[in-house]
Amino acid sequence: MAYNIIKGRVEFSNSSTGSIESLVDIWRNQTVGGVKTFSSTVSASAFWDTTAEGEVRALKSLIGTDGANRVLTSDGDGTLTAESNVTITTAASVTSLSVTGHVTGSTFSGSAHGLTGIILNQDHLAATNYDGLVNRLSASNIVLGIGISSSVDPGGTGHGAELQVTGGQGITVDTEGVRVLTASNGGLAFTGLTLQVDASKTSNKGGGPSNNDEFIIADSSDSDSIKNLTYSQIKTAITDSIAAPAITSYTNALDNRIVTSVNNSTVNGEANLNFNGYLFQISSSIRVSGAAHVPALTVLPGGASFAKVGVNVSEPGVQLQVANNTGGAVMGLHRTSSAFYVDGDDIGDIAFVGSAAESVLNISSRIRVEADGSEWNNESYPTRMSFWTTTTGSSSPLQRMVINNSGNVGIGVSVPTNTLEVAGDASITAGITGSGGIHATGSSPHIAIGAEHGQGATAGMLQIRPSDTSNKVLCLMQAKEDEGMRTCFAVTGSGQVLVGGNHFGGILNVSGSDAETLVSVKSDSKNPALSLTGVGDLFVGRGAYLSGAVQHNYVVKTTSADTYLSGATDRVGIYNLSSPHNAYLPLLSDTLNGLTVTVKCVGSADITVTGSGPSNQLIDQQANKVLSTGDSLTVIGYNGPTGYQWAILNYYDAS
Repeated sequence: MAYNIIKGRVEFSNSSTGSIESLVDIWRNQTVGGVKTFSSTVSASAFWDTTAEGEVRALKSLIGTDGANRVLTSDGDGTLTAESNVTITTAASVTSLSVTGHVTGSTFSGSAHGLTGIILNQDHLAATNYDGLVNRLSASNIVLGIGISSSVDPGGTGHGAELQVTGGQGITVDTEGVRVLTASNGGLAFTGLTLQVDASKTSNKGGGPSNNDEFIIADSSDSDSIKNLTYSQIKTAITDSIAAPAITSYTNALDNRIVTSVNNSTVNGEANLNFNGYLFQISSSIRVSGAAHVPALTVLPGGASFAKVGVNVSEPGVQLQVANNTGGAVMGLHRTSSAFYVDGDDIGDIAFVGSAAESVLNISSRIRVEADGSEWNNESYPTRMSFWTTTTGSSSPLQRMVINNSGNVGIGVSVPTNTLEVAGDASITAGITGSGGIHATGSSPHIAIGAEHGQGATAGMLQIRPSDTSNKVLCLMQAKEDEGMRTCFAVTGSGQVLVGGNHFGGILNVSGSDAETLVSVKSDSKNPALSLTGVGDLFVGRGAYLSGAVQHNYVVKTTSADTYLSGATDRVGIYNLSSPHNAYLPLLSDTLNGLTVTVKCVGSADITVTGSGPSNQLIDQQANKVLSTGDSLTVIGYNGPTGYQWAILNYYDAS
């Protein structure tokens, strides 16, 4: 608190006596000595500190951005700032300092519990000082696991504790790092940075194995578990597996003879089998047995006729016979070469030779295989096969047919570019089948079926001419999956056209079922403009102009049973009955929509015309219509709001 100093005697402004609170002189300098205690508020426009020679101000007015728990900092001008980024709070007897931003200091001490996000320069973790100062992260402040330890001031440098790897049994830590210790003769060594068994890292026993010497094995009967086996056990197992008797007798022993077994103790030097190191001689027949005791190779001496060779044949019937009881017999011809074949290399020939009288043998025909195309490799063996024959008056065969590596066949063509190429005429007496097409080229391409290709204006590129009038010139059949072998379209040699079947009633013949539309004609405005169904219904989009009479299908009912009129055929029913009966109309459907039926009673008894169907198809909303003698009724079927109904077009009452 500041107060005025009153110099001299205190004078009161309005009384010689009174309270100082209200009676101090307020216009002159005064000095008031001694301690003064004010029980009430002392107010003034300003308070002055004579020692500091400055105005005394309230602390609140000196603090900027005041806020709870904020730390005050000096502004350098006599004012303070309450820092919003630095706060001190106390909760549950724990005081917390909170700083938003960067905290720096020359030294930090304490447990550092709860600190996160501490970023250290890698030099702080290095073995050398950071910026020449001993300020690295000490290993003593790091939680260590098994195998990691903290040194205590290594070398007495004052650098603090460092991390060290602790070695165990068989593990050493030195300047080369962490290593596995291997014995000098332990049989283990690091090869290619991996620990491996190395026999060179052992000493030689010398003198051979002893019965108690041990070998390490993987027991296959026990999931390859590693076990040991003594030399005595190995020797016993090998000895038990060998049961060969000793040879005690050798008969007919001479140089170069091949030895064969006589029995379990005797061998014999065969006089007919000799081998001198480069020549194998057999002075008899050769039989090499294969599977199921069938001779794999049989060579019979020539004798008075000729020699015979059989492969998988016990008694060959020709000079060379090759057989295979599990598949086709194969004979291979191989041209040996140090390099891959190139185009044109002759791989193998089957030559057919002959001679005239005592002349030299000449090749008359041959089947030849050559490399075809680029050089061979391990995955590509392109070949071509050619067939050669010799013509009359010549002694040298010529190539007649070739099959190249693409499978193209050329007859009279050396390099066929199509599947089949023939240079010259080809005659085929049977049919030609295939999934591809027929392509005729040349200056006058044509295909003739039946008679030979004609001449003049009537001879086109496609000519079909049957041998007689009964032959079909053209026939398109129903798909193979469909039954009936239905003729879709055909033209006979007499000029008849068939559609849908084999009906030959006229020039144009259309066949089909009752439910099918046999003829349909469409125009721009009418679809259909004209149609004819299998039951004979004819639809004309507009007026029909006929030059002759119109005939209706009709039926005369003379039986006593109640009968239906057939919608397919009976458009007019004439009933001549002597007792009353029903005349049932046909069941209406989409195919009979618009059907007209006429019923005439000519008998002496009444006829009741009745609708049919599960919904009782009505006649002008009535269940039936009774006709007496001479009466007639014409109705038409239609699809109304409630289903199919009959509407009366004409009713004649004879009475």
